[in-house]
Amino acid sequence: MFGFFKESVWIMVLPLFFGVHGVAWGQTFHQIPKGIAAGSFYLFPALEFAYEQNDNIYAMPSGEVKDEIEITKAGLGLVSNWSNHFLMIQGNAEMGKYSRQNDEDYLDYTATASGRLDILRGVNVSAGLGVKRRHEERGSANDLYGSEPAKYNLISGDFSFAHEVSVLRLNANLKSDNYQYDNTPTSALIDMDQAGRNRTQIEGTLRLALVALDLNSFFVQGRYFGRDYEFRDKAKYGYDRNSTGYEFTVGYKRVISGISVFEIQFGNRGQEYVDEDLQDIKGFQAVGSFKWTPSPLTSVTIYVNRSIEESIMENVSGYFATNYGISIDKEFSSSLLLKAGFVSNDLDYQGVERQDKMHTYDVGLFLFMTEYVYMGVSYNYKNRESSDTGMNYHASVSKVTLVGRI
Repeated sequence: MFGFFKESVWIMVLPLFFGVHGVAWGQTFHQIPKGIAAGSFYLFPALEFAYEQNDNIYAMPSGEVKDEIEITKAGLGLVSNWSNHFLMIQGNAEMGKYSRQNDEDYLDYTATASGRLDILRGVNVSAGLGVKRRHEERGSANDLYGSEPAKYNLISGDFSFAHEVSVLRLNANLKSDNYQYDNTPTSALIDMDQAGRNRTQIEGTLRLALVALDLNSFFVQGRYFGRDYEFRDKAKYGYDRNSTGYEFTVGYKRVISGISVFEIQFGNRGQEYVDEDLQDIKGFQAVGSFKWTPSPLTSVTIYVNRSIEESIMENVSGYFATNYGISIDKEFSSSLLLKAGFVSNDLDYQGVERQDKMHTYDVGLFLFMTEYVYMGVSYNYKNRESSDTGMNYHASVSKVTLVGRI
């Protein structure tokens, strides 16, 4: 039982360490790190080196600039081995060094702690706290195209409560994210003031589910969104972007034969802005996922999600982001793993006539030489098609990776 628990936790921990969507860590016992026993805890260290070639590092529609990037990642996680309650502490860092365009160099890091307190059978509370240092990717929706990527600090906290009574399950969650941006340098040697983006985002979720036969659950869910900006000076920053939002959905979840999970929810989502010059956002909300494991060596994940995101564009209150995609993991042996995926990110800007479609294709082959070391080669292709003139771009990234972990 604990072996399964360790594997589940490690699969959850590694993506948090390295912040990589669909990271290739495999499913077989040979590919699952064992960890280092430390009393009533397990310690999970990991180290990664990667060499990357990007043919359009600035995500520009023309005049593409190529470069090579050396990436170093290190992570350390501490996970409890208790019969009740749970505690996880983890930290990671990622450093990117560009061969020629040194202004693109970055250092991201994360430090988090999370835990669960089991009060009674079916009753528990969870909490977490995290500090992150991040940079915005070139070509992202809010890329300022400065001489350096925009950088920011993010402090997050969350608190959850879960209660099961017979066939009823109640889940409540409160989450807070505080963003603090650095000013962004420009080629004109005048930094762009980013203080107007500093904000705190509050998100509260309440879900009530009815469980039938332990495999099916029907639920109703409500969510509240609050976005409070630190500076609201319209004369300096153009807008007062404070807003409140809501989401009401109904949903269904089913576990099929213990190897597949299907969940879908749909309803309405809206965001209302204090500034009358910013358009309120309302629309259909849909979230869905299907995880299928037809065999121990094959897994397929399909998902869709819609969200309302913040914007820095003039006359734009925000944008509806619709993400959907598919990923496939196929193991040919205990030491060889193939990963492939497709993701679409459709952005519908509110207040102006602009729509973007970002398509991303991934494929990678990973060889596990031992249970402690693996290497991989991967290819990533991104293509953005925008209704705005001059905003289209495409980029290809080839990568070689060497990873060691225990």
